[in-house]
Amino acid sequence: MNGHPRRRWRVVGLVLLTTLGAAAWSGIQQYRAAASVPAASVARGAFVDEVTLRGEVRPLRSRVATAPALAGDLRIVSLVKNGSSVRRGDVIAQFDPATLQRTLEEKRSELRQAEGEIDKVRGETRLREEQDATDLTKARYDVERARLDVSTEDLISRVEADKFRLDLADAERRLKEIDSRLGANRRGAAADLDSRRQKRDKAAAEVAKAESDLLVLTLRAPDDGTVTLLDNWRAGGPMMGGTREFREGDRAWSGAGIAEVPDLSTVEVVVKVDEADRSRLGEGQSAVVRVDALPDRELQATVLAISTLAKVVFEGWPPTKQFEMRLRLVQPDARLRSGMSATARVAVERLEAVLVIPTKAVFQKGGRAVAYVRAGRSWQERFVTVNRRNVEQVVVTGGVAEGDRVALRDPTLPVEGGTR
Repeated sequence: MNGHPRRRWRVVGLVLLTTLGAAAWSGIQQYRAAASVPAASVARGAFVDEVTLRGEVRPLRSRVATAPALAGDLRIVSLVKNGSSVRRGDVIAQFDPATLQRTLEEKRSELRQAEGEIDKVRGETRLREEQDATDLTKARYDVERARLDVSTEDLISRVEADKFRLDLADAERRLKEIDSRLGANRRGAAADLDSRRQKRDKAAAEVAKAESDLLVLTLRAPDDGTVTLLDNWRAGGPMMGGTREFREGDRAWSGAGIAEVPDLSTVEVVVKVDEADRSRLGEGQSAVVRVDALPDRELQATVLAISTLAKVVFEGWPPTKQFEMRLRLVQPDARLRSGMSATARVAVERLEAVLVIPTKAVFQKGGRAVAYVRAGRSWQERFVTVNRRNVEQVVVTGGVAEGDRVALRDPTLPVEGGTR
């Protein structure tokens, strides 16, 4: 009889101990769960209001290497890789010279033919002049002989004297004809030779041009810098995924821009400003730039200029107006490349002695902003009044107090890979 109450108390004690242990373990688990949530303190300090803008990196100065003008389509046989660093004079691209070499040989053949024609004309002119000189000498001799015959008219009969005078007239007429013909032949030979020389000079100019075109088939870097290959507008389209940069084997048209060599020591960031933000921005404001391709670094910048006229952008309906703003980088990164996408945060206002919490500490619940404040072993949900916000901080005017600890992730949601 006495053992039954004792056993009953033992069971009661064991149940009570188990309950207390479970409660303690639950408390420990709750404490651990609350402690595992990252948190930050509500502090009073400075807040910088920012405008976030998107844009791209552009060089202030750049030079484009182009395919030879008036050379027709040329095939690219070698091309440097996009992003290669080059020095002034380094080879960027080489075009197939076969077509221009054939053209050069044709022009050289035409030049040799023109020079041969000049030599031929000179030879024929020299022979004609020698014949004309012989004829002129003979005609002069005939005139002198006829004059001698006429001078003897006192010693001969009248009939013979008349004959000698007729012979003299004929000799003088032939002399004039030969002299006139000699002048005409000289003028004709000079005109013919001048025409052949013009043909020769034209052929020589075409040879020089073909030789010059062959030289420019080797594109060289106009300045020190980094090569940016330009788009080949013929090698793409809507059915082929858009345009792509030039590659070896592509055919380039006359004057096509093949590669750009920007001066990366003078790069700037150009961003688009919505009409609603234009009045908040001005020259001289400081900014922080993050380039998508360089996630490990933030670049300090200053607003250099904002366009006075807005451009209409048809990216949606209704169309919007945007201004173009240029940012000068304080210290450019050597890895920057023309066309890289970037995000700029421009500081437009600074507030002092305000309550700030990290942006990650504010959550949207039921259309309202809430924060979770540490209350002992748990987190207490509170509605907060947000006054300003930027990428990193939020200014709050109600719901939390200085010194409170706020959660940086929602403690009511399951932890990834486990339970809350």
